[in-house]
Amino acid sequence: PKEATRLSLLQIQEKRNLSLQEFTNNINKDKDENYWQDFFERNKWIFGYGLNYKILRQEQTQPNYGGTQVNGTGGQRGDYLTSTEGDISFTVLVEIKTSFTPLLQGIKPQRNGAWSLSKDLTDGITQLQANKSTWEINGSREDNNRDRLENENIFTVKPNGILVIGRLNQLETRDKKGTFHRFRQSVHGIEVITFDELLKRAEFIVKDIEDKSRRT
Repeated sequence: PKEATRLSLLQIQEKRNLSLQEFTNNINKDKDENYWQDFFERNKWIFGYGLNYKILRQEQTQPNYGGTQVNGTGGQRGDYLTSTEGDISFTVLVEIKTSFTPLLQGIKPQRNGAWSLSKDLTDGITQLQANKSTWEINGSREDNNRDRLENENIFTVKPNGILVIGRLNQLETRDKKGTFHRFRQSVHGIEVITFDELLKRAEFIVKDIEDKSRRT
């Protein structure tokens, strides 16, 4: 049994190494949102831990957060509904853009060296904020959703959001780096993480497991 477990872990690690290589090969290619949503759907482990130091478990792909009208239109959909992992868990909303989505815009800074934020970035934030509100007020209180999640000790209380967007190497100057970092530090309830930062997390997960395997 111990050998079978070891072989199973080696197979999982091999698959993760292949996925990590795919991630590395494609982060600098102009892949669309559908590709990245499919990639992360196939590799849920990348969201496994490290985001706000909480373990995340995927609950639903392309979730409907609510807001549907009588005729079936108007529903607000997201990319992933996840939950923190623990004796009691809480829902977290995840939105995926692309690695080429711009973080800032304009050809020169505004006052005091501050740059304008890109429309994609601000739209992603406002989309998540709207989805968070709709999910908390409507979707999470719908009987079927509530029964399903609360049966697993998963609750919705001011849900957090994660926006995956762009790459840090877009930020060539100190002013650009400062503008982006100050902005995301000021956003309450939403973690903005870039694709290259998420790649580093994936590399850490793979290396950490390999190191533990060697020690055992």
